[in-house]
Amino acid sequence: MTCLTPDRLYRYLDGDLRPEEAADVEAHRTACVRCRERIEESRALAQAASSLPDLELPAGFAESVMNRIVRAEAPHRSWLAILGIGLGALGVSLGTLILASGQSAAGLLLGFGRGSLHTLQGLVVLFLKFFKVLLLAVKILPELAGTGLRGLSRVSGSFPVEILAGTVLVTIALASGLLFAFRRSLFVQDDIGEDP
Repeated sequence: MTCLTPDRLYRYLDGDLRPEEAADVEAHRTACVRCRERIEESRALAQAASSLPDLELPAGFAESVMNRIVRAEAPHRSWLAILGIGLGALGVSLGTLILASGQSAAGLLLGFGRGSLHTLQGLVVLFLKFFKVLLLAVKILPELAGTGLRGLSRVSGSFPVEILAGTVLVTIALASGLLFAFRRSLFVQDDIGEDP
């Protein structure tokens, strides 16, 4: 037998088990120290609780508690009205679009789905291109910065700080310009599924 579940333990203590189940619990109790301790603790707790004096509530206690409870108002149903108005306006708009276009509802929905798919495809391509540029910048910029810093360390004693700062800014601007000027050659059209 496995260890006693809380439900089986309390049913045992209350005498609600069938005789053969109670005999199984007794046999397990003699073999399992953990369950024996749990049974003894639960019996001690039940005896301590039964030794407490009965608590007598004052007359009218239940009524006074119930009077203090603030009844929650029913939830405001205005959102249902707004939802209904919105769905009605959407239906009227779709009906007007169908009548004005002369197409069937299925044709309009199919066209909308195709347009949405084309837009999503364009966004994916744009994201892939942006990611490629970002990866390229991560590769190029540290090397460019290292080369610039090495060059600055060699000439820093010869020129004033203002000239050096200006040179750094011009270098960054030129590097950015070159990166954007050659961005088209960075993308291989076949890699992302576009026609050249």
